[in-house]
Formats: sequence, C-alpha cells, structure tokens
Amino acid sequence: MQSTILCAIISKKVGLELPLEILGPLVVIGIAVIVLTVWKMADTSPRLLENCNQTKNIFLGDFPATQFGSECVISRNGRSALMEVSSPPDHLALIITLGSKHVTRCLGKDDIMGAIKGTGDNLSILLNELTLKSVELDCGSTDNLHTANRMLQTIGVQLNR
Repeated sequence: MQSTILCAIISKKVGLELPLEILGPLVVIGIAVIVLTVWKMADTSPRLLENCNQTKNIFLGDFPATQFGSECVISRNGRSALMEVSSPPDHLALIITLGSKHVTRCLGKDDIMGAIKGTGDNLSILLNELTLKSVELDCGSTDNLHTANRMLQTIGVQLNR
C-alpha cells in the first residue's frame, strides 16, 4: 500500500506516465533484488587468521615497509592477531578479521590506552582511536598471554589485572 502511494507520488512529480499496475511491481521487484544482493554479499564467510606467515602477508599489504620480530600471537578463534614489529621500532602489528575483510593497525605506545587481562587467557587491548575502541585477544594459552604481555611491555604498555 505504501509503495503504491509512493509510486503515485513519484510518477506525478517526475512526469512518468506509467500505470501503477506496472510501476508498482517494478519498484517491489527492484527493492527485492537489492535486498537479496546485499544479503548475499554480507553472508560471506570470515577469512580467519591461520598462521603467522599469512598474518604477516596481510599486514604487509597495508604496511609494506614493515619488518617483523619473532613474536606472533593469533587468537584462538582466528579473528585477531598481535605481532612484534622491529621496524618501525617500538610498534606492534594488530590484525582483526571483520567478515571477509581484515583491518590492520601499526600501533605505538600513543595508540594504546592500556591492556586488561580478562578471564582465562583473554586480553583486552584498549585503543586510543574513534573507530576501534578495543580488541579482544583470546590467547588460547598462558604462554601466548605472556608473549602478548611481553610485546606490550616492550613498547611501554603495562597490563592491568
């Protein structure tokens, strides 16, 4: 009903002389096609992080001059990773999976407000940025949690418990 009224208003304003019996179904079909296309595009499977080499290659796509250190922690669910960076100095590489895309950040001390140890082997990194306030890193083991903590300490960020 509302689409029929909208079609009538549009046809009068624009000067289209299509009968509502034709214009109404065209609008409905157009909206349905758009909804199905957006739904199909949004239903892509996530590109999870599987190993440190893959993670480094993703990061190098955005920061090609980066040189990596030896430490790398990938979350248990494969949706985030923290890596040691040797160049630029005093920085860490952060990669996050959002749907089928990856978000990368080269973080220095000024980019991180703090880090909080959560329950188990979880680590929350609080960022000093508007678009990405915090990142949850489920380290998967105590060793990985200590490695992430050590990387944060090397750039001057202390872990709050």
